[in-house]
Amino acid sequence: MTEGKPAGVGLIRTDGQQRDLVSKVPHMRIAEGERFRCVGPAGGGYGDPFKRQPAKVLDDVLDGLITEE
Repeated sequence: MTEGKPAGVGLIRTDGQQRDLVSKVPHMRIAEGERFRCVGPAGGGYGDPFKRQPAKVLDDVLDGLITEE
């Protein structure tokens, strides 16, 4: 089961290097081709997925919220 992770903000440079940014990003300029990356907090849900209703687990898989693994 995958552990949950906190939210994060980062900058992906054109050479692929990533730099984490503070949560309150100050005004800053970025170069053409660079990207901001914003990740919302998420986790594997509550409890054992084998105890959930199979149809609800299937909906989560089909929606891309969880994987079959």
